Amino acid sequence: MLIKAYRVESRPHGSIAFDPPEPVLIGKVQFTGGIYGGMEESQLEIDAIELLANYSPLARDPVLGLETWEVVSIGIDDESLGTPSFEDISQGYRLWLQRSHI
Repeated sequence: MLIKAYRVESRPHGSIAFDPPEPVLIGKVQFTGGIYGGMEESQLEIDAIELLANYSPLARDPVLGLETWEVVSIGIDDESLGTPSFEDISQGYRLWLQRSHI
């Protein structure tokens, strides 16, 4: 089934090369309701970053840390996501951390 999720990437600033560095996937967040039901899109984007920051070791990374994170709203097939890394049904979210960073 197609779901709405938020893809969070790190887009590091500056590079020795002339091309901008490739974005690094931090993880994906799906809000399923709970305390997040009815929130504005911009607030959900902020909350997606905050939720991933609580679980991802990259939040404190000197190069890929929080200040470089950007959020993009995506539609994705939930079957392709697999089992969430973290899930809180009562709060209403599911998180998938990028496996190479866990």
